Amino acid sequence: MKLRGYIWIVVSLFIGCKGETNEENIRVDYQSPLGFSSDVLTRGLDDITTETLAAMGVFTYYTGDADFNETASPNYMYNLQYTRSASNYWETSPPQYWPYTGKLSFFAYTPFTNATSGITVPAPGYSTGMLTIRHTPNATDLSAQCDFCVATPIMNKERTSDAVHFRFFHTLTKVSFSGKYKGTLPSGAVLKVEKLSLKNVIGSMTLRMTDDAVPFLWDLTSVAPADYTTYTLSRSQKNELFDLALPSEEVEPKGINLSTLNGRLFLLPQTLTGEARLEITYLITAGGADFQYTKEITLPVDPVWKAGKGVNYLFTIDVDDNLNSPIELTPAIVDWQDAGNHHDEETIK
Repeated sequence: MKLRGYIWIVVSLFIGCKGETNEENIRVDYQSPLGFSSDVLTRGLDDITTETLAAMGVFTYYTGDADFNETASPNYMYNLQYTRSASNYWETSPPQYWPYTGKLSFFAYTPFTNATSGITVPAPGYSTGMLTIRHTPNATDLSAQCDFCVATPIMNKERTSDAVHFRFFHTLTKVSFSGKYKGTLPSGAVLKVEKLSLKNVIGSMTLRMTDDAVPFLWDLTSVAPADYTTYTLSRSQKNELFDLALPSEEVEPKGINLSTLNGRLFLLPQTLTGEARLEITYLITAGGADFQYTKEITLPVDPVWKAGKGVNYLFTIDVDDNLNSPIELTPAIVDWQDAGNHHDEETIK
């Protein structure tokens, strides 16, 4: 994964002079608030951007004079939600402050967890060492899937007037689909996709944050058979592009991309197994009658779904033999399409 797919979050720290203690008996300066400001470099449809980065979760570990270690816990801030105000300042309630002495280590993720995001943080009291977060991309409401990002941890910071920077990374793979047909349709006939089902892919996994150059690892050992799932895109989800007729490959060799808000998937990075399938249901309307067909394709192992990459599957339907001929599939790794995430394009043929 290229290391250029990131977001800058500038955390501004202000120093005061009044000292008190909090419930943890950590002496804090109540005139030295922890203030946040942000500058997001990424651009792209429904990705994390300057405009859409509205809330993030912050965990902060206080370790006194010691450095961060695997017994440390988020005893200073636990999944505290910071929201961006209209004036572009990050705010939380009650306000947070720097300790007079001692070291803080910061962990952050975005978007902030909610009932449909699929982001699950550890329960209070059950997290020590590097932060782990479970992610289960929503398989019921695909529009609720999110561009889950985590920041490089900021380790062992003492009170300072210098800015602290969070660099966020995309953790998921964006999967999309394009379609076309080959052969000859009857005069006046049109072909539309009714449904795409991506079957037998990992649908839940645990991410462990690290302080390495790439600040996270996906833990395959956390995957159980029950974590494999199916994601289905359909016209019933009001995907307007599914209402468009697929073009012939003579007219559009690259087909049309079906990746609107409900036509793309933010999924877990993984190497597909031989059990992964793509089921395509399509409808040919000719002479006032509808003819529906369903075909299933085994997805190739390549390309590997990598974090911060986009994978597009171009399918070609042979309309000269709808009953017997298989659908052709051409996968390609594509640019995520945002200014701060310039991945080299690779094509798998």
